[in-house]
Amino acid sequence: MKVLRIIGKVVLIIALVLLLLVGIVAGVVAFYKKEIIALTIKELNTYLTAKVDLDPNVDVSIFQKFPQITLEFKNVKIAESIEGSDLKLAEAAELFLAFDPWDLLQKRYVISHLYIEDGKIAIRTDEKGRANYEIFKTDTTSASEEVGFNLKKIKLNNVELSFVNEIKGQGYYLLAKDLAAKIKLEQKRYNIGLDGNLVSHKIHAAGHDYFKEKNLEILSELILDNERDQFIVLPSNLKVEKI
Repeated sequence: MKVLRIIGKVVLIIALVLLLLVGIVAGVVAFYKKEIIALTIKELNTYLTAKVDLDPNVDVSIFQKFPQITLEFKNVKIAESIEGSDLKLAEAAELFLAFDPWDLLQKRYVISHLYIEDGKIAIRTDEKGRANYEIFKTDTTSASEEVGFNLKKIKLNNVELSFVNEIKGQGYYLLAKDLAAKIKLEQKRYNIGLDGNLVSHKIHAAGHDYFKEKNLEILSELILDNERDQFIVLPSNLKVEKI
């Protein structure tokens, strides 16, 4: 019985400490809410060249992606980078930018995770060879020192994906049911790691459609090289249905 009482006290102390920490972080979030939102939107405008439309009611939460602090944007639409086009590069019902609560306590806002839910991302190269995803500024010298981006992971939940090359007549149409992506940018070369579940609606090549409505499980490393116009698949694991 004495052992049970000791365990009970330890559990109670841990619970109280956690509640205290959550209360402190919640208080800091409430106090700096307007500042966090303003600085983050300013930083986004510093990095992006594309037009971004979103619901002006932005929320800050400690519970959506606990224990991370998140900025929640709703009805987000990002224009593609091809001049004169009215098409969208990406749309999302909800988009979350997340950062570490300990950074917040030090007033350092470093965005480490990006969550996209119920959306669409359409990557394409048009018939003139123009890519629609070149939306990041090359000169970010005006970036704030108070807000930074160090994306470690991107999570997609129920997001339609398409990769189309109009010159080659190729298209990949997928649904990311639950997909995590790690991205590392080196000049114009993207190193991408993928892990999760998808549905292949179809893969279009040489006038034919393949992999129609197939469930996929993927663990893969990819390279998207804009300078050489190459898409490279490194050794990967792919499960198609039960194969």
